[in-house]
Amino acid sequence: MGIKITAQGLEHAIAGASLYVVKPDDDLEYIKKAALED
Repeated sequence: MGIKITAQGLEHAIAGASLYVVKPDDDLEYIKKAALED
C-alpha cells in the first residue's frame, strides 16, 4: 500500500525514499545526500 503525492518540484523526488520537506532556505544538496543515504 502507498500514497499518491502531487506537488510542484517533484523532479527532485527519489522513489522509495522518506518524505523530506524542503524549505526555501534549506540546502537541497545536503537533503538529497541524506535521502540517498536513507
